[in-house]
Amino acid sequence: RLPGRGVDTAGVLLILASIGFNCLGALIVEKFLKGDRGRLHQQKSQLLLGEVLVNGILVVGMPLLVTDPVARAQLSPWHHGFFAGWDLRVLICAVIWIPAGWITTMVVK
Repeated sequence: RLPGRGVDTAGVLLILASIGFNCLGALIVEKFLKGDRGRLHQQKSQLLLGEVLVNGILVVGMPLLVTDPVARAQLSPWHHGFFAGWDLRVLICAVIWIPAGWITTMVVK
């Protein structure tokens, strides 16, 4: 923690790493979309397939990095169920996120 702030240093570093990887991903996606590699829907589906694979690996792999068995069980998607904690808010976010992703892809292309 930072002195007198109550802020977790590891959390701040993870946020900064997330921002950095997001920017790097945006640059790579822009380069991918600017290349003449097919129609937009083909490129978008290829990008989404890669995204699903990476996220699947993270969902399954991240709990394996935790050494405490109790904490690992709480983080595991297989312990409480993959959709545990999902509600109407998640559905609303997904309904907004999907068109926003397509609009962004069309603007970048």
